[in-house]
Amino acid sequence: MEQASSNKLLESAVKVGEALPFNMYAQNGMLLLGRGHYVLTDAQRARLLLHAAAQTGQTGEVPAPPPAQARPEAREINPFEELLHAAKRLDYLQQQALQLPDFTARVRKLAAELADLAAFMPDAMIAALLLAPVIRYSATHSVHVAILLALISRRLELPEAEANTLLCAALTMNIAIAPLMDSLHSQEARLRPEQREQIAIHPVLGSAILRAAGVTDEHWHTLVQSHHEQWDGSGYPLGLLRPDIPTQAHLIHLADLTAAKLTPRSYRQALLSQQALAQIFRDRETLLDAQYTALLVKEMGIYPPGSFVRLVNGEIAVVVARRDKVNEPYVAALRKEDQAPYAAPLLRETRLAQFAVSTSVSASCAGVRTAYLASLWRCRRED
Repeated sequence: MEQASSNKLLESAVKVGEALPFNMYAQNGMLLLGRGHYVLTDAQRARLLLHAAAQTGQTGEVPAPPPAQARPEAREINPFEELLHAAKRLDYLQQQALQLPDFTARVRKLAAELADLAAFMPDAMIAALLLAPVIRYSATHSVHVAILLALISRRLELPEAEANTLLCAALTMNIAIAPLMDSLHSQEARLRPEQREQIAIHPVLGSAILRAAGVTDEHWHTLVQSHHEQWDGSGYPLGLLRPDIPTQAHLIHLADLTAAKLTPRSYRQALLSQQALAQIFRDRETLLDAQYTALLVKEMGIYPPGSFVRLVNGEIAVVVARRDKVNEPYVAALRKEDQAPYAAPLLRETRLAQFAVSTSVSASCAGVRTAYLASLWRCRRED
């Protein structure tokens, strides 16, 4: 009877769309979800209730196990901070490539960690790609490309080692022009002749730098050398045609284009996700592989996590997670249009007519800072 009462207390306290009022632990003592974190979906609520310990105290919090049964250590993951940290690590690796004896191992480790994050929290990493601030453009952009490739690699079911090399190539593809890319991020004027020359030779020069840094994987070199080749022969450095371009180099090219469209520059906003993906989809079969394009669009969805939408009730909301029905994502309302932000994001059920998604809007319509949104995707993970 007491156990049934405890279970009912848990069920009434754990509500979709609301912050958890207490820590929830599994019967083995592992922290499932911390107090203050949002319960985002019905499926998440069901998993929490299934694995939560049955006995609770009066506050509804499951007691910690005795000291002899110490819980496995868990850490909080903030996807925005993870992305920024990855970009800083890559920036360091690019600058110190020729001085680091373990350069190859470090890049492979970073690629593996990004692949792991993309598998563990795909919605959160897409949101971070769209929302986390850009500190160093070159490194951040390469991390964005690697995240997109990690997501597509899972759909393609690439072997782990093959996917790791693909991500390594994406992370290091611009190693020869990182400072120039950082400068061009805020340059509105046309490219100068010397800048064009640097860009034209950077795939070959980048491969040479990687070889000097100890990279011996020839497939990695091939991908870096050919990631700017295009099917119509207009790419560089060799102007290869479609039959001569390695398949995975073309995949990097697709992710590179997509990430560039989704990232703002100092002199322009990022394209709306719908616009960027529509442009990519338009070029399928003519300039881009139809299968890869379809996988990318399917992975991102019409309303990717981290993008902003207007609901039919006039609220501005951020997309939190994708759903099977692409036009009914999980969203969190941020404010009524032209009004102050809510004290906290409010989850809305877009399957209901009054909360249906009306259209995509730009990030400037949200009227909130990134830090305000971070709690929507934070989670705890056992190390």
